[in-house]
Formats: sequence, structure tokens, C-alpha cells
Amino acid sequence: MLLCSAVSAQALYSPAYLQSTEGPLYGYYFGRYNTCTYQMVDGEIRGQVKSISEIATRLDYRSHTTSTAMGRTWANVTLKMCDGDYATFTNNLAANRKSSQTTVFSASVTWPTFTGNPLTQPAVFGGTGGHYRFPFSSNWLTLGQKDVLMEFDFKNGTLANNLTWGSTSSYYYYHDGYASYSPTSSLSGSRISIPSTRLNNNSAGVTFRCNDSAHSTTTGSYLYLYGNYYGPWYSNVDWRDKLVMYSVSYYTRPSAPAVHAWGFSTNQTGVDIGTGCNRLHINGPMLLQFFMTPPLSAQSNSYSGYRYLVWPWQTAFAGFKVVGQAAWTDSVSGSLNLSQASENTLPSPPPNGEVRRSATILYPGSSTPIGPYPYYYANPVMRYL
Repeated sequence: MLLCSAVSAQALYSPAYLQSTEGPLYGYYFGRYNTCTYQMVDGEIRGQVKSISEIATRLDYRSHTTSTAMGRTWANVTLKMCDGDYATFTNNLAANRKSSQTTVFSASVTWPTFTGNPLTQPAVFGGTGGHYRFPFSSNWLTLGQKDVLMEFDFKNGTLANNLTWGSTSSYYYYHDGYASYSPTSSLSGSRISIPSTRLNNNSAGVTFRCNDSAHSTTTGSYLYLYGNYYGPWYSNVDWRDKLVMYSVSYYTRPSAPAVHAWGFSTNQTGVDIGTGCNRLHINGPMLLQFFMTPPLSAQSNSYSGYRYLVWPWQTAFAGFKVVGQAAWTDSVSGSLNLSQASENTLPSPPPNGEVRRSATILYPGSSTPIGPYPYYYANPVMRYL
């Protein structure tokens, strides 16, 4: 009775801080081979008594192409569960098993070809069609005294585009990934441009310039917005455990002011304010910075920016979106111009600088083992139901 009352009825996440926050990196080893054993040890839920009924991953949030999410089907995938130990994990399959294995899943598995961005950020665990779920045929109980060991056997995979998929050739499929991080390193936010295709003066629908009249017609103006977290033991003491942000712009008016506007709500469609090119993609209040661009003789692309703003890190920053855009008046017409916008999703460092306790070894086909890898690219973010 005591054991039953202690069993967690809640979903558990690995790592826990990414339950509802997009991971800053991506995993691409899981599912990359047509026939492969993936043995994964996970110490993130150690100490939890949990009756597990399902394991699921989720897509990385990005604009996917066939290079990052080519569809594939395996004739059979088997999953076996047992106890493991992250501290002693090696490339020896048998030695890594610290209890008897239980087969909890055995079925054909299909991951669809996915293009474009997932519907939500982060994506739904298991996918909206349930393709990244491994529902158990019977629950498996961990008492929390050891780590969890998962052993996936993927067999006889085929690609949706019918390309040859040899036993040791690999095709990536990007799942969400945690931070490859140490307290001495930094993490970068993920940046996208809005509109995604940069407009220039010859683009469809453009009625005025997308850069300043001092430049040629082939390159539109744009702004890049950067947001980086620096660990508590980073080499620059002034940036330790800080969020550092800055923006840079190109192809505005030379030898003249350029305004960099930052906002906290993105309008993907944008508001037409009569510039004849880019729309305004920032909603609500803005933080403004004013820069002087150098003359063309000193900087042919009219670069401006790079003034650092530094804030003490707060957990509320993780996954927060900031959008930036540059504005200037044209050197010939005096008209207001706007650059292509830039949206930055701030990084999600582990709480207190912790490092995920997870590692994987792979046996593709009949080859020698690869790993163990205690890194983001081999250990996707997971949910345990």
C-alpha cells in the first residue's frame, strides 16, 4: 500500500526543465539507421517511483525539410526496459543491464515526412499523429533506486522517398534536444527572420526600396537579433550567469542614424505602414537603440549595431521571444524604410548549471558499437507517462 501511494501518477520529463520549453539544440542520432540497437540510460528520473506506460519524443522546432525529417518506416521496433546506471555506462550492452529486461513494445513504426514548422513551440510530445510514441503493452515499474535503461531495436527501415538506406548509412530525423552545456560555456538563442525570405528591390509586391538608395538593388536590408546566456563560470566575469543581447543591421543609409527597435510580441503577417517593402512586425511597446552607420568608404554594407545589453539571468527568460527590426530614412527620398525583422527565442539553460545524466550507445547493423555519447545529439528530450 505504501508503494502504491508513492508511485508517481504524473508525467515525468527528461530533462525536467524542458517539459514545456523548447530545447536549445536537437537530437539526430535516434532513428538515423535502418537497422540499429540504441541502448539509452537516463538518470534524470532517478529517485522517482514510476509505473511507466509510454515513452515519447517530440520534433525539434524548426522549419523542417527532407534533410531534417525524411519519412521512414521500420518493419519492427522492439523496446526493452530494465534498470541501468549512468555512472558505469559503457559500450557493453550486457554489462549495462542492471536487472532483467522486460519487452514492452514491439510493432512496425512510421515517422512521417515533415516539412515546415511544428504547430506549437515546443512541438507536442509524441507528435500530433502519435508517430513518436512508444505505448507499452504492459506497464514497467521503476523503483527510483537505479537509472532507467531503454534498449530499442530498429529493424529493416525504408525511406519514404525510396532512397537506398544501407545498414551503415544514415539519414537524420531531428528531435528536440537539450543543451550541450557546461558552467564555463554559453548558449545561443535560436533566430528566425521575418519574412523568412529576404525581400529586395526586385521582389514581387515591392513598390519602393528594400534597402537604402545608396546601395544596389539586389540586397535588401536586414537586422539580426542575438540573445546569449553565459554560464556562472564563463571567462568574462562581467557576463557570468547573464543574458547578453545585441542587434546588428545592414544596408541602411550610410553616414546616418539607424534605429534598432526591439519588441516582445511578434506580428508574423506585419502591418503595412507605407514603406513599400517590409512591414512592421513588432507589436506593442518597443525598446529603441540609435546607431550611426559609417560612410560607404569605410563600410560598404552600412553595418551598424553591436551595443551589448546585459541582464542578470532569470528563469522566466528561458524560451522567451524577442523581435527586432531596423528603421531609417532613405538617403534620396527621405522616406521611412524598415529592414527584414529578426525573432530570437532565448536559450533554456539547465537550472543551476546542471548537466543531463543521459547517454547512448548505438550498434548500426552488425558494426562495432558507437559511443557511449552523453551528448544532446544522441539523447532526445523524452516524456514518460
